[in-house]
Amino acid sequence: MPGNEIHVTALEHRLSAMRLFLGMLLGHLEDNGLIDRGTLEAEFWNVMEREPGHQRAREDLLYVFEMATILCDGWNAQRQAPRGDQGGQDR
Repeated sequence: MPGNEIHVTALEHRLSAMRLFLGMLLGHLEDNGLIDRGTLEAEFWNVMEREPGHQRAREDLLYVFEMATILCDGWNAQRQAPRGDQGGQDR
C-alpha cells in the first residue's frame, strides 16, 4: 500500500455535512429554548436500543449530540463573557 492514502468518498462528505447541520440545528433549538434536549436525547437513545443499527450510525448520532453540546456551551460562554472579552469577535 504505497503511501497509505485515505480517500474520502462523496457519500462521506455528504454525511459529514448532514451531521454538522443536524448538530447545529439541534444546538440552535436547544439554545433558544425550543426543545427539551434532555428528553429528546433520552427518547432517541431508547428507540435506538430497541432498533439497533450499525455501529457507525450510532457513532454518527453521538457526533451530532456532541456537536450540539459544544455549540451551546460556546454560545453560553460568549454570552457570559464581559462585553470587551469576546475573543476578538465584534458583534
